[in-house]
Amino acid sequence: VSSCKNFVLATTTEGYEGTGRGFYTKLLPKLKQRYPSLQLIHMETPIRYGENDQLEAHLDEVFLLNHKISAKSKEAFSHHDLVYQVHKANETLAHKDLQAAINLLSHAHYQTTPEDIVRFMDSPDNFFVTLHSQSTLIGVAVVCEEGNGKLSSIDQEIANGLRRVKGHQFAQKLSQLLSEPAVLAKKYWRINRIAIHPNLQNLNLGTRFLTYLTTMANHQGVDVLCASFGSTQNTQNFWLQNGFMPIAQGAAPNKATGEISLFVMKQLTPNQNCNVKQIHLCYLADNMNISTLDLDALKLPPLNDEYVIKVYHRRILDYVNETRSYMHLGNAISVWLLQHERALNKLQELTADVSLLKTKWLESATDLELQNQWRLNGRKKLYRELQSAFQRCYWSQV
Repeated sequence: VSSCKNFVLATTTEGYEGTGRGFYTKLLPKLKQRYPSLQLIHMETPIRYGENDQLEAHLDEVFLLNHKISAKSKEAFSHHDLVYQVHKANETLAHKDLQAAINLLSHAHYQTTPEDIVRFMDSPDNFFVTLHSQSTLIGVAVVCEEGNGKLSSIDQEIANGLRRVKGHQFAQKLSQLLSEPAVLAKKYWRINRIAIHPNLQNLNLGTRFLTYLTTMANHQGVDVLCASFGSTQNTQNFWLQNGFMPIAQGAAPNKATGEISLFVMKQLTPNQNCNVKQIHLCYLADNMNISTLDLDALKLPPLNDEYVIKVYHRRILDYVNETRSYMHLGNAISVWLLQHERALNKLQELTADVSLLKTKWLESATDLELQNQWRLNGRKKLYRELQSAFQRCYWSQV
């Protein structure tokens, strides 16, 4: 847009419209900050139905689209009358509270869909916690229970990258990140959604909500509280200030928001296979700038940490055994190449392999650049060639 004097962006924002809601809640505030003179035009005339159509009204009622966030001012709010309630599947929930909860969630999380209503009603692994002030719903959190031994029959396959099942998002992510099946036996509460009334934000209510959830989790024998979210400076600050530590991030920005997902966790019980401080070291190692790495860097934290070295070795074995994608290696191969650089450079028969691997993992070449330089037709062929080249180099050093 920097090359245009005028531009128009248009989208639907009513209902459960992923990119439309993302535009409204994520992109629009950024545009208004950058372009103060931005004009907003709301079209009220129906284009899908006739005026006051009964079918549209019925669908709005069924999918809880017609509930408005209740007015609540900071001046009339008091911290002394907060009431928390836990709602589990198949338990009766007042229709007005269900409407208010879903509306708060859709206002705060553009990816809220009717599936969240279904989970609210009958998912055995989910529960909702609501926060009321003077009988008005002002906060809601959606919590998913994960791990707890439910994936024990396939835990090794998940850790190696061979299997990925629906649900248990964080537990599987952590197991694959560490190549460690034992972490799937732990009990996780993943905070899937958390929202506070838009008029009552910056009053420490989010922190109080997390404190309540932490107390609940301790009483229920939960090992880890965790969450993932589109990372901004504000969201990072919120979670980190409440004792959560980053342990992984997404590979690419979200197309609707431009934000990269950040995975955070808070350890509640001591465990050698799931130590948040050690896992955080892996996160730091994975996010080091590859172009600045050298042999001296291998002697410094976190790359010289015993736990990081062990995790990187597991990932490399998974990759060599063709169970792990190259996208889930972090800096493991970059570190390995530096460790074996002198020995590999002496092997004339592996010159092309070493050159390909260095260009990819030490010089951060893009897939397209690699395809053009090595005349490889398509990404699948490139990935296969990268894996074969690394296998030959790896076995030459074992």
